[in-house]
Amino acid sequence: MTISGNYAYVLNFNGTMEVIDISNPLAPNNAASVATGSNPYTIYISGIYACVVCAGSNTMQVFNISNPLAPTLMSTLTDGLSFPQSVIVSGNFAYICNDNNSLTVAQLFCNNEVSVDVPIR
Repeated sequence: MTISGNYAYVLNFNGTMEVIDISNPLAPNNAASVATGSNPYTIYISGIYACVVCAGSNTMQVFNISNPLAPTLMSTLTDGLSFPQSVIVSGNFAYICNDNNSLTVAQLFCNNEVSVDVPIR
């Protein structure tokens, strides 16, 4: 789980990301739900993008969350991942830690359209 603004982004092992409106912490409301890959493990938010690594499907997905009520899948990385455990974004790069003691570095491009390039390593 992570929080951005008035929203908490919660991953469920059943393959969904829930967006919870926490503007009133005493009365959180389910704002949206979107399908992810199998067994989402970790989420990292960078600006208007949420990167989700999914251990079961060996993927990293990039969602546009500029409208938290309607997250949109922008791109999916499938190459170079082995049971990904965590992701951190710095600049235009996503650093993904895999279960087999390897690190995958993927470049993210943001020219009106987000896509994940083939992993660098």
